[in-house]
Formats: sequence, structure tokens, C-alpha cells
Amino acid sequence: MNKMTSEAKVHYKSYKAGKHWVVASITAVTLGVGLMGATETARADSTSSPDATAAKTEQVTEPAQQVTLKTPVTVEPAAKEDLADNPEQTEKTSTPDKPVTADPVDPEDTQPEETKTTDAPDTPDTPDTPDVDPEANQKVNEPAADGVEQSEGNQPDGQMPPEDTNDGSGVDANDVTAERMQAPAVALAAPAAPSPIDGVDASVWIPDAALRDAIIKQLNREASSYNGAPMYVVTESNLYQYVDKLTSLDDTIGAPIVTDFTGLAYFKNLHSLNFTRMSIPVSALIDFTVVPQLSHISLYLADDGANHDLTRIMNTYLSQNLNLSFLKFGNSYLTGSIPDLSKYTKLTMIYLPNNQLTGQIPDLSMLPNLWSVDVSHNQLSGGFPNVGTWPAMTTLDVSYNQLTGSLPDLSGYRGELTYMFNHLSNGVIQVLDQDGQPTVNYGVYQRLIGHTYKLSADQRTFDPVTGVVTGFQDMNTGQIDDNEGTWTAALTNGVTIAYGDLDPNLPTSDIAAWAATAEDATDWFSVQRVSGHQVALNFTAKQDVPDGTYTIHVINQSYGALWGYSAYITFKIENEVPVDPGNPGTPDPGVTTGLVNVVNVDQDGKVISQSQQSGHVGDRFTITAPTLAGYKLVGNGVATGTYTADGQTVTFTYQAVTSGGDGDEIAPTAPVVDDEGEPVTSGAADQAVPEKTVTAKTVTAKADKTAPAKTSPISLAATTTTTKQNTTRHAAKQTATTLPQTDGETVSPWAGLALLIGGALTGFIFKRHQ
Repeated sequence: MNKMTSEAKVHYKSYKAGKHWVVASITAVTLGVGLMGATETARADSTSSPDATAAKTEQVTEPAQQVTLKTPVTVEPAAKEDLADNPEQTEKTSTPDKPVTADPVDPEDTQPEETKTTDAPDTPDTPDTPDVDPEANQKVNEPAADGVEQSEGNQPDGQMPPEDTNDGSGVDANDVTAERMQAPAVALAAPAAPSPIDGVDASVWIPDAALRDAIIKQLNREASSYNGAPMYVVTESNLYQYVDKLTSLDDTIGAPIVTDFTGLAYFKNLHSLNFTRMSIPVSALIDFTVVPQLSHISLYLADDGANHDLTRIMNTYLSQNLNLSFLKFGNSYLTGSIPDLSKYTKLTMIYLPNNQLTGQIPDLSMLPNLWSVDVSHNQLSGGFPNVGTWPAMTTLDVSYNQLTGSLPDLSGYRGELTYMFNHLSNGVIQVLDQDGQPTVNYGVYQRLIGHTYKLSADQRTFDPVTGVVTGFQDMNTGQIDDNEGTWTAALTNGVTIAYGDLDPNLPTSDIAAWAATAEDATDWFSVQRVSGHQVALNFTAKQDVPDGTYTIHVINQSYGALWGYSAYITFKIENEVPVDPGNPGTPDPGVTTGLVNVVNVDQDGKVISQSQQSGHVGDRFTITAPTLAGYKLVGNGVATGTYTADGQTVTFTYQAVTSGGDGDEIAPTAPVVDDEGEPVTSGAADQAVPEKTVTAKTVTAKADKTAPAKTSPISLAATTTTTKQNTTRHAAKQTATTLPQTDGETVSPWAGLALLIGGALTGFIFKRHQ
């Protein structure tokens, strides 16, 4: 019996031991399967189901916690939502039979993943996950068959607890992997849409060979070098790869003329277009709206017979380029008026010299950054612009135009001022720069029309300056300085007063050359200053001064090294012919008298007035058109000829004016002497103001077109302004998205299930063994 009992016990122990080995084998196999499936390799997949996409998006945005346990297996708890829906699973997965103590966790590892990685890209809306039978959660510990999708109670698809790689050193490789996964990832820009020019030879999308050549040369000049060799070489075949690198485009000396700017639309970073070594035909222009960053445009347009109206050019080609800061169309045969530029609020410089622009200079006070304007060498008329109200202006050049009237109040202006060769009746004593210090005063060679003065035997003094030149402004106060007077200057070498008809269409710059050919009338008059008057000069005509037209040149009293104001004044003289009061019009006996009828008519031929002038037959006569109140003389005002016995008629034509006229007559006054009682003659006057040769202030840029040198008492130098350009660049920020990388490892749900089963069986064995 004992033997049977002993054998039974041995048999039972063998059975029990065999059972333990079976369980141990199952556990080992399960753990092996779990370790083998702990990682998965991500592969690029262009087609993913909406359910899988939604699951991955949820995984990125859902907070997750990771705890490293002291047991050989690290288990990640299920999401809170899953545990709440399945208490049984909560008990099995998060409550072990034996208390487990976790190692300290890095605070960064406990942060929600959504705070450590960038947001996933937007995914299409996916349908809600269908409800799952709660009983399915009871199968949580059963391994799923290959290829069978797990139920909702298991780990989400693509998520797997990390493999335990603790080698006993105290550092778990999973912790390092977690930190790497949760650290900010490298931003991945969204793939750009393919460009229509990718892989296309530039000759296809830039039809003009000269433009292609200019672009390629510009890019290769700017290519950075490494060890003396350029980093890249641009050709027509690969130009499409470098369109973003072109920021400015300039023409080169000797380059062929560009006839078509088509293709610039692909250079989105282009902000400067500068073609001033060649003349561009108007037909080459494009709507530069396709170059949105364009801020600097500098072109010389060709005289190609096209419409060069500036308003049309701005409206057709630059209407939407509101980033313009520098607008330059010099020497471009522009016509029409200067358009409204108020919408181009970023303009800093306007450069339109050497054109045929007409009309007035517009008010530019609404441009807050405008500091330089050059509209010289045009045909602009009207008054001088009120630059004292333009907020940023420091450089203005309106020379060589037809501006009239007086200067406005300039007390609010500080900077360079160039207004020579106009018809302005006054100037400034000194131009003040930005620091309030005197600077060059370019106000010379104004051209003014004076009055007509009647001389008699007992009254031969007149003042040709007062009422024509109105005075000189003090820029500190904006008021006329009564202490600043005028004086005569030479017209040309040795000539102070010239006699002869001056063609009103003769350019002002040619008057000096004309004076050298006219009759020198310097010795026909004596000239004296008038004390106590701002600009008055008294001219006293000597005997036998003929009727006719005279031209003088006057300067302001303080004229000096910094220049100043000067004006050509043309006036007329008429001598009264004495008439015998006893028998007017009757010649002496034996002398044949010739009569000249003087008829003054308006433009319609209506007679305004008439008179007669007589003289000996055969004598020469000179008749000057009289000054008529309310009328302005049209055409030549001097008639010459020879008296004849048959008589003659001279007709002068006038035009009615609404106000004013050629000016009031200046009442003759007695000659004025100087403080010592001696009269001042014209010769003394010439010696008092020696001829000056002045070199203009040095500037940093050459003028586009320099006026030809003229024989003149004052040597002029063309002036320009320094081109300044402010260019602004903006860097766009892109939101990055972290995506799975090809061949990267991720956690598999199969390993989680295997480890879960193995852990449960191991705990069961240890418990039974005890």
C-alpha cells in the first residue's frame, strides 16, 4: 500500500512538474513572440484608409503617459477612455497581483505628446467608429489571429508598448527613444505645387534672348564661390531652378536691347529692375503686377513713336505695384502731365528729368516717405510747389521748366533746392540745408518780361526792376527781406545791356550767346541803386537812345560763392517825338514829309486806337507798340522802315487780358546819387560786381543728361541727387508637420498583446509555486 501510495505521489509530482513545464513553455513562447513583434518598420504608403488615418491622427493628439517599471516587462496602460468603458480590462492591465513600484519619471516624459510634436496635417473627415460588443473586451488576453483587426478594447492600431532594453546600467533605451520621439521634430514643408517651367528650357518661357542673357549673367555674377569655384552655374536649361535667387536685374554695357519682358512673372523675389544703359521700347513693357515685390524701377524708354503719356504708362503697367519706392523714367520722351501718385505711399524718390512733361507739379504732401523729386528739363508750368508742407522732402530739382510767379513760404523746408532757368519773380537769400546751414542756392537765370518806358527830353530815368523782381525771401521767416537789393551783372563778356529784338522762343540758356552778337548798349545808360528800396535800380538814358528792346541781367545783392538769384529782364523804350504846337504835322518849307499811320487792333481786327508819326522822306523810323491798359501785345512790338511821300500804315495786334497788363509805367524820377553825392555810372557798376566763376557742390551721382556749357558770367554744373533705395525683405514662416519616416521603427500592438498574456501566466506560476 505504501508502495502504491509512494508511486502515486511520484506520479502526481511528475504530472505536476510536467504541467509547470508546459505552462513555462507557453510563457516563454509568448514572451518570445512579444519581443519579436515589439517593433514595426514604417513604410511609405500612398494609399491609406480613412480609418487608419483617423487612428494615427488621434494617436498624435491624445495625451499619453509612459512609466518604466522595475519588472522585466514595461507595460503601457490603455487609454483612459478604453479603461473607463471596460472595467475588466482595467483590472487585468493596470492592477497586478503584486504591488509594482515605478522608477522616477522625467517630467518631460509625462508631458502630452501634442505639446512636444507639431500638429498632424489635416485629414479628411472620417465616419464615427461603430459600436463594439462589450463582450469582445473579454478576449483582451487572447492573441489575435494574423491579419485579423483587433477590437476596440485592444491597443489602437499602430501603437505598441516599447520593448524593454534595460541593460542593467540604469538607462533604459526606451526612455531615450521616447525623448527622441517627443522632442521637437524637424519641420517638413508641405510639398510645393509643381511649377509649369520645371524642367523647361528658358528659351520657351523667356522668349527674348537679350532678357535671358541679362538674367543668367546677373545670377552667375552673384553666385557664391567655394574654393574659388562658383557654387552653381546657371544656363538656359537649368534656369528654372534658380528663379527664386534673382532679386535685382541690371543691364550691362554693350548688351543687346531687351524687346520683351515676358517671363519675369516667374521671378517672384525680383524687387529691382534697372535698365538705363539701353533704351527700352514701350512695346517691351508688361503688366508688372506679376512681379509683386517690385519696389525699384528705372528705365529709359526709346523714341519709338509709341504713346509715351506718363499717366497711361502708370495705369497700364504699374497700376498695382504699390510697393514702389523708386520711380525713374529719365530721358524717356514722356508726354502729358504728372499723374496722381497718392496711392504709392512707399515712394521715396521720383525721377522724371529730360522729358516733355507739361502741366503743373502736383501736390505730393500725401507721400510720407518722399524725400527726393527731380522733374528738371521738362515743360512744366504753373506755380512753384509748396514743398514746405511735404513731410520728408530734402531734395527738389525743378530747373529748366516754365514755372512762374513767386516762391511759396519756404520756412518749413530744409534741404537742397534747384529752381534755375524758370520764370520765377523772386528767390531766397540763402537756401538752408537739413542742419539749418546755408547751402548752394541754385536760383539763377530766371527769364522775365519787363515793362515799356516812355522817355522825353526832360525825363529820361526809369526803373526796369521794381515790379518785375518782387524780392528775396528769408527761409528762417518765410518773409521778403527788405534789405536785400539787386545789382546788374554781365550778359556776356563786356556787355551789361544788350540792344535788339530777343526771340521769345530762344532758350534761356542761349541768351548769353545772343548778347554777344547784339548791339552793346552798356554805355547808353548810367545805373544807380536806390537807397531804402528793396530791389530798385534807376537807369538814366543818355541822349539819342533809340526806341527798341533792351535786355539786362540782374542778381541779388548777396550773390556770392553759394550762388543766389539772377534774372534776365527784357524791357522796351519809347521816345516821345516833339510836335510843333503851332502847326502840328506841317513840315518845314522845302521838306517833303512822310506819314506813318499807327493802328492798334485786337485779335478780331477791331480798332482799339490809332495815331500818326511823321518824318522827313528818306529818313529811317522806328515805331514801338504802345502799352494799352487791359491788353497784351501779340507778336513783334517794334516796326522799322523809311518814310515815304505816299505814307504807310503800321498795325499792332493786342489780346485782351482779364487783369493786369504789361505793367504800370514807372514815373520818371530824378537821378539818384550815392552817399558822397556822386552819380553811379554803368561802368562803375560793372566794376562793382566782378564776374564770378563758381563750381557747383560735388554730388555723388552723375546727371543723366548734362546741359551744354554756355558762354555765361556764371559757370553752371549740372546737379543731381544721390539715388537712395531702401529694400525690405520678408521671410515667410511655415507650420511644420512631423510624419513617420520610411524605415523608422514604431510600436506594434501584437507585441503588447503577447507581453500582456506572458505577464499574466508568469504571475500565475509564481503564485502557485509559492
